[in-house]
Amino acid sequence: MLRTLKKEKMTKPRNIRRRNRFVAMLDVMGTKSLIGQRQDKCIFDLMESIRTIEKEYSTNDYVRMTFYSDSIILYTIDNCEKSYKSILYTSAHIVKFFLKQGFGINGCISYGVCTCDYKDGKYITIGQPFVDAYLLQDDLLCYGVALDEKAVKKIDKEGYNADFCPFLLDSEIRLKIPTKKKGWVEISMINWMEFLTSGEGDLSIQKDEVKKIILELYKRYSNVGKGAYYIQNTEIVLKQWYDFLAERNGFKEYSWGERLSEEYLTKCPYVSGL
Repeated sequence: MLRTLKKEKMTKPRNIRRRNRFVAMLDVMGTKSLIGQRQDKCIFDLMESIRTIEKEYSTNDYVRMTFYSDSIILYTIDNCEKSYKSILYTSAHIVKFFLKQGFGINGCISYGVCTCDYKDGKYITIGQPFVDAYLLQDDLLCYGVALDEKAVKKIDKEGYNADFCPFLLDSEIRLKIPTKKKGWVEISMINWMEFLTSGEGDLSIQKDEVKKIILELYKRYSNVGKGAYYIQNTEIVLKQWYDFLAERNGFKEYSWGERLSEEYLTKCPYVSGL
């Protein structure tokens, strides 16, 4: 019997692949309140909708996606340029989708050696990049997806951003991003707004759509835990970006203008760090 088992293990090895990959950890925020209100079906419907994005935007099977509660895990099949841009592209669409639904979401993309296995409809993911991505995601005090130092180092080394990359906010400017541990620091962030424009690439139309999303987030989160802090911080990040575009292009209509959060500051005054 023992010999039979040993023979079976030798002839049917598991297809485990250990290699360098880009990985992303995304977390939908505010779901604890919905669970407390017994609105589990709402969360489940949102997560099910994401599967549509997986099929539509994980082009050429460069990106794999799995879920755990209100968290989304992405990883690439390898570390080539197409894999890198695919995980940026997919992450940007996921952020856009949830924010348009009125749910805050943030996350991080990291890079390194990890083991990812898929068998019988189940994913197994192990490796330091997942830990690194989670730690930075948890440290962010705004909505959106950041790239950690390991991912940026790999991208710079390979020259993946040698040409203009519409998926990154810092391709032309380094923005200050709020974190719990270090305050406001320069971090690379993906450009989820790139996919919002309903006009012919008009940034003023895009900005107006982004403002509508921010207002809806205020309605949902202004009185929910620390949600207002994240929205205010997100608006400050967005204001940096659109004000830069207005100055660079010479169009005042691109600028963010007055912050939308002014009427909420008396209810939940902004503080640096939580």
